[in-house]
This record gives sequence, structure tokens and C-alpha cells, in this order.
Amino acid sequence: MNLTRAELKKIMRSPITIAAIVIVLALNVVTFMTTGNSYYAPAGEDSAEHIRQAKENGAYFKGAITDEWCDRYKAEADAMRNDPENMVDDSEKQVIIEGLKKQGYTEEYILENLRIHFLKEEFLTSEEYNRYEPVEFSMSFYESAENLGKRFAEYYLSAYPGNKGEALAAKAEADYGRLADDYTAYYNYDLGYQRMENVLLSYYYTLAVLMVVGLAGIFCGEYSRKTDALILSAKYGRHKIAFAKIKAGIIFSAAAWVVLTAVNLILTTVYFGWEGAEAYWQDWFIKISPFCWNSGIAMAAALATSLLGTVFFAALVMAISALFRAPAPAMLISFALLLIPSIDLGENAPAIVSAINTCMPATIMRGAPIWYRYMSVYAFGRTVTGQYIVLPVIAAVTV
Repeated sequence: MNLTRAELKKIMRSPITIAAIVIVLALNVVTFMTTGNSYYAPAGEDSAEHIRQAKENGAYFKGAITDEWCDRYKAEADAMRNDPENMVDDSEKQVIIEGLKKQGYTEEYILENLRIHFLKEEFLTSEEYNRYEPVEFSMSFYESAENLGKRFAEYYLSAYPGNKGEALAAKAEADYGRLADDYTAYYNYDLGYQRMENVLLSYYYTLAVLMVVGLAGIFCGEYSRKTDALILSAKYGRHKIAFAKIKAGIIFSAAAWVVLTAVNLILTTVYFGWEGAEAYWQDWFIKISPFCWNSGIAMAAALATSLLGTVFFAALVMAISALFRAPAPAMLISFALLLIPSIDLGENAPAIVSAINTCMPATIMRGAPIWYRYMSVYAFGRTVTGQYIVLPVIAAVTV
């Protein structure tokens, strides 16, 4: 334990590590304050008034997304859209109709389906009306889940003819069917969870940089300081010292994650609060996974995944350090590992390449993204959710 403590002090007392800690903490605060959130508060619009209004909207609309819930708020939105006070006058309406006719629409179709064109611009941009936008989007939650399951099923049947495609297609429809038929989604303000989840996405260029600066020289630094011969001949022995370094590196990475995450949790509490843990998580654009999670469960999964990714990356950095005799190349290779997930592979990238990219430490450090996508694996005649294979393997490799 004394040896581990000595190695930990060596990491912490390095001037470059101290400088990196200060920079990372400052960058983290800046990132927190400038990161945007979907629907409620885009970047730069997180004023106290804006957040207060978002909470009021959430309190008004919160509830289980049922037929009754949808009917109630759809009727309220339709009433506003059909209110003559919110429409342009008849002469301007006729001008709009003539313009749409020139685009190929019939007057009957325009009056039945394009009445939104008759609404006044000040009404369309009003807070009173726009607060219904995420509500009306949420009304299609179950339909979106069902349609996505069908799309994945069609893809698997066309991409993998035979038993593999049929098994994967059946699993996709079953997974999304649970969301569509068995799960009850809730609507509520959940801005705190959105912000914390988005801040975790920055860990691959904040916390990860600290890991590289602090740990890239943990082994090769001894060669550059010409203390390697002294260490190898020490009474503790080579293996005990190496083990102490690894333990110190793991403790350093976990402690750094805890401190940075605690700062972000405190900031989230102060600015946004933690209302809405029961709110549904998927957005059907990026977050398309079939897990029956609410925002609270998704946040817990993101935090646990981010911690695992941080320790995993720290272990890789130390392994790279052991391969070199100078910190510079070890740092360069470690930084290169951080860049891989940012490379746009395109939609036609081979599945194995996409899978490797998903398993990179920088991806895991970001917490939620590995849970965003639908991952299904077929092996030995069985189908398994991909995340339930990837994360245990990473944990085993790290240990």
C-alpha cells in the first residue's frame, strides 16, 4: 500500500498533471455552460427564465402517454390552430391558397391538410404554441417504436437471408414491440438528465486528456529519467513496483472521474434540478435503442458506462506507456486512440469496423452513446443484445 501511495503521489505531484487538472476543470465548467439540450433549451438559452418556463411546461404536461393524454393536449393544440384570432385575414388567406395552387395542390387538399399556412407568424413563434411541439412529437412514441422495429426487421431479412436474418428480425420486432405494447412512456421536464448526459459526451476530450497527461509516462518515464535500473534492483522487485503503478493509475483515473462527475452533478442540481426521472429517454433520431428505460435509469447506465470507459482507457494508456522508453510517443498514440471515434465511417462501413469503433475507449467514456443504437448479435443459433456482450468483455479486459 505504501508503494501504491508513493506512485500515486508521483502522478499527482507532477507539474504537468497539476496544470492539466486545472485546465480540465475549467474546460469542463465551460463545456457544461455551453452544452445544449434538445427541445427545452438550446445552447446559449439556459437563462433562469427559460429553465423556469421549461419546468412550468413540464409540470403542466407531465403524465403517462396514453390515449387520453394524447387526446387532451391534441385538442388543446387544435383549438389554438383553429382559433380565427390566430389566423390571417381572408384576403391574405386567398393569396396563400393561390400560391399553394401554383405548387400543384388543390384547394380542397390545402383547406384540409395545409391550414398551418394560414396561421399568423407571431402565433407560430409564440411560447404558448411552441410548448406543444415536444408534446405532439411525444404522442407518436409507441408508433415510432413499432415502425423502427419493422425497419430493423426488414433490414436484417434483406442483409442476412436465412436463419440468421430471420432470428435477428424476430428479435428486433420483439425488442421494439415491448416498447410499443408493454411499456408506458411518461412525459415530463427532464432537462437536468439531458444536460448531464450531454456533458458526459465531453469526457473524451476533457477527462481523457488528463488520463494521457498523467499516465502516459508512468512506465516509460522511468527510462527517460534514467531511474529504470534503480527500480529494477529495488527490494520490492520489478513485478511489485509494476503492480503498484497500475493500481495507482487505476485509482487516479477513478478518482478523477468521481471528482469531475461530482462537479457536474452539483452544477446540474444548481441550474436544472433532477425533476423528471420517469420521463421517457428515446428521441427516435439519435437515441433509437429499444431499452425500456426512463431518464433516471438511462442516466445511471451512462454514469456506470462512463466510469468503466475511463478506467479502461487508463489501463490502455499504461499498457502503451510500458511499450516505449519516452513519454512523447506514448502520449501521441494515446491521443490517437481518442480521435478514432470522431472519424465519420459513413453508412456503408463494414459491420466489424463499426463494432470496433463502438468499443473504443473514447466511445465508452462518453457514457450514453453505446446505448443509443440498436445492437444485436447472432452466434451459435442465438441472438443476444450487443451491449450485453461488449461491456462485460471490456470490463474483463480492464481487470
